[in-house]
Amino acid sequence: RYKRKGHSSLGIDPKKQQIVWEGAPEKKPSHKKPERYYSRSAVQMLRIRAEHVACSKDTTNAASAGFIPVMDYDPDTSSTSAARTSWVNPLGIYDDSTSMWLQGKGGPEDKTSPAAPRDTELLGKVEDYNRRIRENPGDIQTWMEFVSFQDELLAQPSMYSTCEGEVDSYRMSLKLLLEKKLSILDRAIEGNPGSTELKLARLRLCEEFWEAPALLKEWQKLVFLHPNDPQLWQKYLLFSQSHFSTFSVSKVIAVYGKCLSTLAAVQDGSMLSHPVVPGTERSMCANIENPSGDEIPPKESSVCTHFIWVVQCIGTQRKKQLKSQGKRSRRLAKSLLKEPWNRNSLALWKEYALLEWLLGNAEEARKVFDATIGLAGGKGLKDQELCNLCLLYAELEGGITDPSEGGGGSRAVHILASLAESSPYKPYIGPAQAINILKARKTYERTLQDSLNLPPSASLVTLTGCYALFQYLTVGMEAAATVFRQVTGSLSPPAAGCGKWQDSYSPLQTVKLMQINLFRHHVKVSVYPRAPLRDALLDALRLYPDNITLWNSYIQTESRSHNISKARRFIDGVRRTSDALEPYLFAIRAEEDRKKLLESVQRVDMGEVHTVFPETGLSNRIKALFEHCVGTERGSRCVLLWRMYLHF
Repeated sequence: RYKRKGHSSLGIDPKKQQIVWEGAPEKKPSHKKPERYYSRSAVQMLRIRAEHVACSKDTTNAASAGFIPVMDYDPDTSSTSAARTSWVNPLGIYDDSTSMWLQGKGGPEDKTSPAAPRDTELLGKVEDYNRRIRENPGDIQTWMEFVSFQDELLAQPSMYSTCEGEVDSYRMSLKLLLEKKLSILDRAIEGNPGSTELKLARLRLCEEFWEAPALLKEWQKLVFLHPNDPQLWQKYLLFSQSHFSTFSVSKVIAVYGKCLSTLAAVQDGSMLSHPVVPGTERSMCANIENPSGDEIPPKESSVCTHFIWVVQCIGTQRKKQLKSQGKRSRRLAKSLLKEPWNRNSLALWKEYALLEWLLGNAEEARKVFDATIGLAGGKGLKDQELCNLCLLYAELEGGITDPSEGGGGSRAVHILASLAESSPYKPYIGPAQAINILKARKTYERTLQDSLNLPPSASLVTLTGCYALFQYLTVGMEAAATVFRQVTGSLSPPAAGCGKWQDSYSPLQTVKLMQINLFRHHVKVSVYPRAPLRDALLDALRLYPDNITLWNSYIQTESRSHNISKARRFIDGVRRTSDALEPYLFAIRAEEDRKKLLESVQRVDMGEVHTVFPETGLSNRIKALFEHCVGTERGSRCVLLWRMYLHF
């Protein structure tokens, strides 16, 4: 049971005594490892000169054996043929090329065509950009495209490698790429010293390797040279608020004051050195506004503020606040209308009538509308304010604004027909006669055709809304869609230029909104396919990706569809082609709504049935959208986005 290790005897002193055993211990048999092809002996064997083996010349037995022998290679014949002797090569040691060289002759020419140079497409693009810049150095867009093209060159192998299989040893670093772009922009600014777009692009590049104080000096120099550019001031304000090392509240307030005072001096003409840029006044209002989502209420001394509060109370069904706020709003509106300079203001009367309608006093609102239209006289379609008033009145009566209210299509037809007659207005008594409807349709058609031949204006938009609503109420949805297609086809789309200041008001955008609102109303009140509404929304969002109303309509429309993949692909395509934040924000909102829907369905009882497809990974998708958005230039400076991210 017990075993002892070793051969020494117990109890003896190992220093003085020793036992010699007669039998030596047996050695264990060694296991020889198999030799592999890479072992030393195998390699030495392969290095031994092999002995040539030749088969016999007698093939009689081979034929009878049923196989065909393979003729062996004869080294003697090849050596004799290769070593041909001549007066040039008496020993037969030269090859053919050396023999011909000794005779003064040359070898046969290699007729293989030279290999085509690689990257011919990239070289062609570089040559094309150089030619366009040389012929037209004032083309700012070409310069910007050439700067962006350097990123494509960095992603490709070098154009100067000698062969196709050669590994490109030269790798352009990021700093070298930025320096190359900077040199191109410096060259462009030399030829176009008045271009703020090129200077802004240069400053964006300099942010990578310049210190904040140096950047601040460059910005101050730039706004000093171009004090009338509202877009430049907006970029400067964003820069002042987004750099931590140079940020302070007092400095930002001082920059805001300087911006507003300078733009006001340009606007009123006191600064004679620089002309007024279109959109300066709207830019000043945009800089004063607080679009970051801060809960700072505006002053309560304006009718617009009261009206906004009333709309919010109606949307949230807060009856107590609606009653108190409605009384205050009505009191303020009546006091404003008592002023002598406001008694004939159709815009103020229109807002007061709309306020009464929203508060539920439909009969009182109708009296105000009828009195206001009678106050305007029989100007008809020539008066834009009267057209706006009649359009709102007809939308309320027809239920376009709120399908739960109104529904009086005959009242709306009477209002629009009376507007086209250009005669004194009479309140509604009964349905309009057929002859009056035909006359009104002819008048609308003729007036619209005349307006399309003129430059686009706000009157064209109002006329389009009145005519389309009239056709919808009298003929149908297809007739109204025809009117919208006729007008949108004649209006030019917005110019694709990110560096130019664009006015926020666009006739085409307003007409698109009218068309989509009418489509949505028709889908709610009748059985109608959603494809025309979806197509109209997609076309409008491709042109105006920063319109919040369009995105709201699109998200609400797609929320009822089970195929969310189409909406995701469309939103992803829009955000890749635009630098607007709205595609990101509404994509996040759509995913959060879908996540809430799935969570609510998972918590219901087993007896209820919900047609919702299961889906996983929504939290990771939302997080990825947040990360992409905050990684952009505008997203990193949006306080609302950071609040949403923290809440998530």
